[in-house]
Amino acid sequence: MDCIPSHHQHTYFPIMDASVSVKLKFLLLCSLFTTMSGSVMSNPKIHCNKKDMDTLLLFKQGLTDPSGMLSSWISNLDCCQWTGVKCDNITGKVTNLHLPCHTNHPKVVDFLDKDDKSHCLTGTLSLSLLELQSLSYLNLSNNNFKFMQYTSMVTPPIGNLSRLCGNSTNLRYLDLSQNYDLLVDNLHWISHLTSLQYLNLG
Repeated sequence: MDCIPSHHQHTYFPIMDASVSVKLKFLLLCSLFTTMSGSVMSNPKIHCNKKDMDTLLLFKQGLTDPSGMLSSWISNLDCCQWTGVKCDNITGKVTNLHLPCHTNHPKVVDFLDKDDKSHCLTGTLSLSLLELQSLSYLNLSNNNFKFMQYTSMVTPPIGNLSRLCGNSTNLRYLDLSQNYDLLVDNLHWISHLTSLQYLNLG
């Protein structure tokens, strides 16, 4: 069998028709545009629920804020953008409130040592927060609250705090720990938080 000289051998590469290449690029661009458009449409800008915003502003009124932690809590800024606030992506209702105070613990601890809380939130802890019906997480630990009271955004007021707590069916996490000066004369309302899974009042 005769061998074909190597210089006579040819390798053939298929060449894509130019029009086919252009069509494929066009289809790829259309697919990319459709994907990006769908992403934008499925994630519209969420706006804070007006009632929830008013409730948070009422809570703020009873506080002294030495460090300006709540400086973003103003009525002309969407409350879903406020410090410590997280909203539901669909309803815009407040689901999380995370406002613990961070302090430096003393190296040598005894019964006289206390963390410096001069920069922490202080004043009255308003239980009006329980009117946030979608609230599932509430962390106000290590602050310096003095009193706990119930002031309502509802007109007429709901009145019965236990009834209010019964409406807070989504609250699963509640941390009020290390508020050492907080005066609480009644904790019966906690028993009405039927979905509560974590509670820290230490």
